[in-house]
Amino acid sequence: MKKIGIIEGKGTGSELIDVFKTVIHSFTNIEYIELNEQINTYWSNKNLDGNIIKKQSLKDANKLADFLQRHKDELCCVFRTAINAETLYYLRTRFDAIKLINIEKENIVIVRDESQGFYSIDNYDFDQGKISFASSLSLEKFQRIIKSSCALADKRFYREKYKIWVIYKYHLFSNIIDSWIKSINPNIEIFQPDTGIVNLQSFLEQPAKTNLLVITSNEVGDVLYEFLLYMLHLGSKETSYTTNYYTKLSNIPIYQTVHGSADDISGKDSINPTAVLKIAIKTLFVHFGINITEKGNIFFKKRPFVKNKDTTTDYLELFLKSLKQ
Repeated sequence: MKKIGIIEGKGTGSELIDVFKTVIHSFTNIEYIELNEQINTYWSNKNLDGNIIKKQSLKDANKLADFLQRHKDELCCVFRTAINAETLYYLRTRFDAIKLINIEKENIVIVRDESQGFYSIDNYDFDQGKISFASSLSLEKFQRIIKSSCALADKRFYREKYKIWVIYKYHLFSNIIDSWIKSINPNIEIFQPDTGIVNLQSFLEQPAKTNLLVITSNEVGDVLYEFLLYMLHLGSKETSYTTNYYTKLSNIPIYQTVHGSADDISGKDSINPTAVLKIAIKTLFVHFGINITEKGNIFFKKRPFVKNKDTTTDYLELFLKSLKQ
């Protein structure tokens, strides 16, 4: 049987890993493969010199890349807590990552391209009030991203047909992006971000009649997720999670909380564990066929985590108790 990979960031990482393992071990004796050291977060790096942060981020990314490459054939999935974004994007660019945005709608799949654009910087330098960086987009990456995104849509929609929308700032770069997308699939509709988001809002407000795959640029997808949480009343990012796939690394699902590392409350037993509990529920269902989704959703609706009142430990115990009722 394959194992679960564990990548722990600093801050509240160790507390959230404990929550995840406690839920998983309540149902199965699965084994873990764990990275043997914590990865730095934005806050653990915050007061360091910029050159040190740059070197440390690349070093951490190399550790993660080595861990994932070494164990890719042994893993069914990975759970990762929050780590430094710069480290993440070194890694995501290297492995052509995409992110599945979870919005609880059966007729739509939204995927964020995490391997190209402003966030995904190949190299940068800074000196005397100026930052210079190199970033690239490529036909090869678009081909891989669209292929992997369509695979997720095929899995969701089975044999049903679906439309494909691509939302990028494609009016730039001499219309090359537009021509690339059309060469991959002439049936793809491509939109500028403003038009694409308006169209998406209209699609979501209408009764479900067709299936839709949306692929967004990195920058658009980042803001879009916050918009969708608000529009669809899905709660806050503190209670949400997403799934990453590294398309050049066997597409192993890598689950992460949307919230940050919360270093300021580390060790205080006060981090909201809701997003991690949802990841544990997803892991049990997808990888072990254990379905506690309905009971979990009922619990979250009836008994949300109360900040400054609930402890992480007490809330976890309430959750586990509710599953036995």
